[in-house]
Amino acid sequence: MAALSLYNIESLISENEFSYKAKITINPYDPVFKGHFPGQPVLPGVFTLAMFKECVSIVLKSDLRFSEIKQCKFTGMVNPFVCNILTLFFTLKKLESGFYIEARAENGERVILKMSALMVEN
Repeated sequence: MAALSLYNIESLISENEFSYKAKITINPYDPVFKGHFPGQPVLPGVFTLAMFKECVSIVLKSDLRFSEIKQCKFTGMVNPFVCNILTLFFTLKKLESGFYIEARAENGERVILKMSALMVEN
């Protein structure tokens, strides 16, 4: 379930049969930013992963979880007072045991995350 006060999925569209794009707005006044970090708010990376999990679950109409994160590289920080919009891009491939996801997140013009992972139903 989404951290409703922290972020909102504004749109989630299919770019083709396997590729998707989501626009997420982040609430810079959410209490999480008081502790991460006081005076210099940064979106915790785990919430970016949660956003992908929720978007994939919506697309597949199933409650999914990460079973293995093969690669995850955070390449930038998200200060919600500078830019509070994330764009998530991901492709899905059905496997025998679940789904393979290739993903990236952008904050404005900056790529802030690249990831490949396996997801399975809960």
